[in-house]
Amino acid sequence: MRLALVEAYSNAVRHAHKDKPNLPILLRLEVKDRDLALEVWDYGEGFDMSTYYAPNPMEKQEGGYGWLIMNRLMDKVDYQLQVNGANCLKLEATLPELVQ
Repeated sequence: MRLALVEAYSNAVRHAHKDKPNLPILLRLEVKDRDLALEVWDYGEGFDMSTYYAPNPMEKQEGGYGWLIMNRLMDKVDYQLQVNGANCLKLEATLPELVQ
């Protein structure tokens, strides 16, 4: 979970707000029982997900793994482009039951 959050936040800082570092990045966390939802809101131009292609590990490229990592670690990943002037990345997961 921590890796997915760090990736989401760093993408907003490095890509969405690269030319506007003073704009806020908003984080929203919702917890209900074992269900966890985290939203990362930014005010950048956004990213057109139709242009994303997962990297080929055989090509040894340095970037482009964030979306892949978030989707592997979380139960659901949703990205909404330009909702009321902002972009929203929502990460959802159900935490495992504690065994006693």
